[in-house]
Amino acid sequence: MRYNRNIAAVILVAATVLLLATSLYITPATVSDADPSTYVIVPTLMLPLFLLFSLKNVKEPALSRRDLLLGVSAFAIFILLTVAARLYFTVFFVSFRVDMLLMPLALVALISLLFGTEQVARFRGALIYSLLASPLVLYPLLAQFNVFTQVNSQIVYSLIKPLVQGVRYSAPITISANGYSIGIGQACVSIGIFISLALFLIPVAYFYDGKTKKKVLWVASGVALLFVLNIARMLGISSVWLAYGPNATALFIHEFIGVILFYVCIAALILTAGFFGLHFKKTQRRARRHTSREAEPIRIAAAIVFPVVYLLLTLNYSTALALSPLTLGSGVQFNYSNPQIASAVQSLLSGKNFSSISIASQNGTSLFLTLSNSTINETNPMLLFLSEPNATFFNDLKAKNQLLGEMSFFNNRGAEEHVLDLMSNSTEFLVYNSNVWLQLPNATSVVVGAYLIIPSNDLPHNATSCGSYDALYSWLYNLPSGYATNQSASQKLLDAECASYNLLWR
Repeated sequence: MRYNRNIAAVILVAATVLLLATSLYITPATVSDADPSTYVIVPTLMLPLFLLFSLKNVKEPALSRRDLLLGVSAFAIFILLTVAARLYFTVFFVSFRVDMLLMPLALVALISLLFGTEQVARFRGALIYSLLASPLVLYPLLAQFNVFTQVNSQIVYSLIKPLVQGVRYSAPITISANGYSIGIGQACVSIGIFISLALFLIPVAYFYDGKTKKKVLWVASGVALLFVLNIARMLGISSVWLAYGPNATALFIHEFIGVILFYVCIAALILTAGFFGLHFKKTQRRARRHTSREAEPIRIAAAIVFPVVYLLLTLNYSTALALSPLTLGSGVQFNYSNPQIASAVQSLLSGKNFSSISIASQNGTSLFLTLSNSTINETNPMLLFLSEPNATFFNDLKAKNQLLGEMSFFNNRGAEEHVLDLMSNSTEFLVYNSNVWLQLPNATSVVVGAYLIIPSNDLPHNATSCGSYDALYSWLYNLPSGYATNQSASQKLLDAECASYNLLWR
């Protein structure tokens, strides 16, 4: 079978799906009303389709050895950058989908291998689009979700005043009348839904033939239509609610009508595409060209093997901590006098089989807890110090005591960990340090520097069955200084990491 554009297209789409497999696995399948950053599922799913749509502008492959060299080099750089970025960004790597910021490089490698470097520019729309699967690109817009919600509630209030007597507005989202009240919250008007619609329509608009200005207007019209229909939905439900009080019918309609409106908008845009001057040209048969058949097996093998290697390297992402970028950017500071944070700390320690948990000391911004159970006894308790990250506590311990061993880890939640084996006053201690994210009830989080001190004699020995850290990334972390400064202490360091991980991350 002769190598041609169609074969190259099948391999390109298949290889892209392999590159996206782990991201698709860890991404919620639906866009959540409570978290607008979940819109990333739409560009992730639509990217292979966008690449397929891009083929309408692509010629038959015209390949050279230079394309093979550039494609392989770009793939190698992509994989190295991905590994380095995950080490550097830790939990932020998955939460902000840094892998998708690097994805254009992988796609350039695939296109170079399969179509030739001269045709990379013909895929530029899909290459730019792939970046939008990282919430970091649209973060300034996502961060305005509260403002967007408040604007919508004010619009509904302005429209409802002539319809319901005695209506009042209590900022930021509450409208009341006749002794009833209703909130126009984020679940009613998630900015992520509007972003999702736009990102769904963009590849479809690219597939149409027509002027670029008309395509932009078509996509914008779809978002505007959804906005108007959603205002009408909220206005209707709010009017009934405030006039007749809470009722099951209004709640039932509220649950599903938003999804229906989303698909109504898509159907309306497809049906009206002709009014925007968008249409499909009849596909013309292209003259086939092909290069040396000797190079084709190498290109095809490289285009499949590299994505498979990347998939194997990213399988560990499936257990990574996938926090919403909006919670990471909330800027909440650790302060134990905050009742929500105090409750989150208690929740962190609950169910961990401790017979005793007591506060040794606390001043709001830091907290010492003593923990004991059948293994860690009250005479030599485990000590947990919580504070803001990057506290000098860990470095002071390292400087003022005899260091027997040191090891760093990259746990399977995507966070970096560090363990010291120290001798202090003729007693050996294992000291663990990691930054832990505490989820708060109001959909935000606080980052806490956790420092766990365990007496060596009371250390549980279960590292061999723990499976808590990523062997490859932990090995990379320890490359500069060796896997342990004292190899005889390595088992204790492993045991300390496992015991600490079970306490703070599970």
